[in-house]
Amino acid sequence: MEATGSIWRPFNLKEVQASGIEFTGKYKRELAGGSLGIGGMYAFNNSTLLEGISEDDPSVGYQLPYTPKHRAVVFADLMIKSYRFSMNNAFTGMRYGIGCFHQ
Repeated sequence: MEATGSIWRPFNLKEVQASGIEFTGKYKRELAGGSLGIGGMYAFNNSTLLEGISEDDPSVGYQLPYTPKHRAVVFADLMIKSYRFSMNNAFTGMRYGIGCFHQ
């Protein structure tokens, strides 16, 4: 936080390079008496610390803490008359805390 008079504002202490890609897809099929929908999402997020708050910052060059590189979700939705059956499954890749710097 930074003070400007009596007003406090957040500011970034570190330099980060963030890039990634996300794919989403869904398929729906009408059935006799209902419908079936299936789909999924995948995200790759590469967020690397380029410059730390000090010269000896051990986290430089590694993935940001608490930021997973991989995330995926799959789902299915079945409608029969007025009933809906849903399934949802999510995967979140490894997240490291502060002090755990691994690729």
